[in-house]
Amino acid sequence: MNEFQAAYVEQNCARSHSNFRSPDTVMILAYAIMMLHTDAYNSNIRPNAKMTREDFVKNLRGVDEGYCFINSGFV
Repeated sequence: MNEFQAAYVEQNCARSHSNFRSPDTVMILAYAIMMLHTDAYNSNIRPNAKMTREDFVKNLRGVDEGYCFINSGFV
């Protein structure tokens, strides 16, 4: 999976101007979205233990070289 993500980040940076400070931010965000999806659809996780919007934002706070790219329009 890491190789897939690294290839995606490389292509993304080559094709478009990124608003992120670090190319690693794209990889972290992609991984976070996969984890959010797993959390949302995994039947082994109790409904009251599912990740909330606040949890998701908290987990991504400061990942872009200390900058918080999460705002109200992002999530």
